[in-house]
Amino acid sequence: MNISAAAQPARFSSSSRLIAPLWHTGLFLFSIIGIATWSAHLHGLPSFGGSRASSYLAVIVCEWLLLALAAWGIRLGGVSLRSVIGGRWSKASEFLRDLGIGFAFLLISNIVLLALTAVLRPGPNKNIRRMLPQNTVEIGLWIFVSITAGICEEFTFRGYLQMHSAAC
Repeated sequence: MNISAAAQPARFSSSSRLIAPLWHTGLFLFSIIGIATWSAHLHGLPSFGGSRASSYLAVIVCEWLLLALAAWGIRLGGVSLRSVIGGRWSKASEFLRDLGIGFAFLLISNIVLLALTAVLRPGPNKNIRRMLPQNTVEIGLWIFVSITAGICEEFTFRGYLQMHSAAC
């Protein structure tokens, strides 16, 4: 029996195929929800008494575990990590262009934030002050948290989840 071309299901191109199995994406989303719930519970307890350093270390570990989970799913889907991460600069001018875009975004976002601060006049916040580093060790860990978040969240959310949902 011959099936006409119109009745056959459309084939996915390599750019629209899932980069990981759906069950893995469910596991990944469940992990994010679990970590967020655990973190909210942990930081919502006034008698927690844990140090900021231990909180920073927990965030660093969770970020890298999520990245590893996403990388595992991508490998299960038969997609290369390089294709998720993106291309490389072939010329110095491409790097300088991207650096200029980043600098312009930083400058504009700081101007917008200054304008919002002037309009909204936010007061000091005890909860935010409590999370900020207070000594040299915590400052070092805070910097590592920031670097870790930039790398891991860019890969997991923009690389893994965004590409995966675009293919759905």
